[in-house]
Amino acid sequence: MKKMPFSLEAEQSVLGAVLIDERVMQRALQRLVKEDFYKVSHVHIYDVMETLSTRKIDLDYATIISVLEERNLVDEVGGVDYLLELANMLPTAENVDSYIDIVKNKSLARQVIQMATNIAEQTYEQRLDIGELFDFTEQQLFEVTKQRKSAEFRAIGTVVNEVIAGIEKHKNKEGFIVGLPTGYMDLDDRTLGFQDGNLIILAARPSVGKSAFAINLAYNIAEKNKHVAFFSLEMSAEQIVTRMLSTVSSINNQSLQSGNINSRQWRQVEHAATLLSRLNIYFDDASSSNVGEVYTKCRQLKQEEKLDFVVIDYLQLLTGTGNYGGNRVVEVSEISRRLKNLARDLGVPVLALSQLSRNVESRTDKRPNMADLRESGSIEQDADIVMFMYRDDYYNPETTTAPNIVEISIAKNRSGATGKFDLLFVKDYGSFRNVGYRGDDE
Repeated sequence: MKKMPFSLEAEQSVLGAVLIDERVMQRALQRLVKEDFYKVSHVHIYDVMETLSTRKIDLDYATIISVLEERNLVDEVGGVDYLLELANMLPTAENVDSYIDIVKNKSLARQVIQMATNIAEQTYEQRLDIGELFDFTEQQLFEVTKQRKSAEFRAIGTVVNEVIAGIEKHKNKEGFIVGLPTGYMDLDDRTLGFQDGNLIILAARPSVGKSAFAINLAYNIAEKNKHVAFFSLEMSAEQIVTRMLSTVSSINNQSLQSGNINSRQWRQVEHAATLLSRLNIYFDDASSSNVGEVYTKCRQLKQEEKLDFVVIDYLQLLTGTGNYGGNRVVEVSEISRRLKNLARDLGVPVLALSQLSRNVESRTDKRPNMADLRESGSIEQDADIVMFMYRDDYYNPETTTAPNIVEISIAKNRSGATGKFDLLFVKDYGSFRNVGYRGDDE
């Protein structure tokens, strides 16, 4: 029978180093928990050390033995003799970091083995359908990788050097955009382009044009030779591509669907189809999808170096991965957190469309605000950018003041400016176009 991976020497060296120099305990606490130790006696000793450190009590033989006696564990750990033996393992505590790494890595290896065992058991028992099984696997892997990514504190000097290197890199770029260019000048001015790791929420009432705007953003970003994953839970891939053909060819969407176009228009469609075929846009139009599946599919694209931007249309149609007892608010909170983790873990911007509550309809001023985000306040908390869309002609069809004008309001921008700007919405083509550029004049 194969033995579980662990290093007796490394575990003894870490504990011995703490006995030699109790300041080592703070370094150990940044990386290790008691479960990282394999030998039971070492688990008990480290647990006592952690307890004393938390209580700000000196770490020495007397205090450690005292707590072990309170817990009736002195004999189990080998008594004072074993503690003395641990202290003699190392002449100094200088090289303890390498031993801490060994203990942590062996612990992670054991967790991977346990994870594989859990997955195998679930597979053999066949209690989960294949979708649930994949999600279970994803969750198990996520828990292990999350621990692997836990890091020590980084000194400010190290971070400063990384920031300066990033500034120098952007300094040589043309223009001010450092993220993905959206194709909309006012939006780029405030965001500097969509940034890696950002969760961007685009919210509006139904039929205002948020799906059309998301399609335009996906097209504009893909046109810059970027890879876009588009998750559509409401429209099929064929419907989205038809809309894109309409936008690019400037042919009425309805005419395209009916085929009622002349020869000149057909050439425009063929040209648009050629342009679209060259783009790196990948559709997932499964009508029911949970956030775990989205994460898995995006990670696969990232591993293939085919992911720069993600669109979710729309957030409230996603399901979570747990049992929420019918509490939709809790479920949506988990979904928004997972989408934020997706953006950070894979290092790409994620655009998630969101519905608004009906409260906006009862107000005189129907411009949406944060309180209108539907089903969860955590959406606002998790998002780096929150944008709202408002169309005056949606509520006042006879308006002459702003026909076909969509007001985009950036209500939250964690790393940049907020404010409002207008776009022209050509409804026949589903096309959004720049109007007067406001820049920084607000």
